[in-house]
Amino acid sequence: MGDGVRFSRRAAGRIAEATRRVEGMPPQVRPAAGMGMAREPRGGQAWLFVVKVAKDGGSDGSNAVEASWTYTVSTVTGEVMQTGVAMAVPRIVMAKVTAGSGYGLAFYDEDGNLKLLDAGERYGQSNCS
Repeated sequence: MGDGVRFSRRAAGRIAEATRRVEGMPPQVRPAAGMGMAREPRGGQAWLFVVKVAKDGGSDGSNAVEASWTYTVSTVTGEVMQTGVAMAVPRIVMAKVTAGSGYGLAFYDEDGNLKLLDAGERYGQSNCS
């Protein structure tokens, strides 16, 4: 089994179609080179795109302390976009969390700040009851 990302045929088709639409977009809303696009903007929403993530700080947390991993976020071609990026959304449970590595999802908010939506973090099973 390889380390590559696998999509269903339906998802891959949607991504390919959305990617084809990028060529006709004005430069100010076009994703940067090397970013895989997963969704087109609607009603002011930011682009959601595939990134590479690598843990660069933080801790795994526990059932009493929230994990605090931060990441170096890069384009899929390896160009570093930003370091020390925390998750944009709260983690869903207080549990030990294995930091993500590989691919994630990110977006730019309305102020142009890079936000990490998913880093492929995994929650430990020992904290569930």
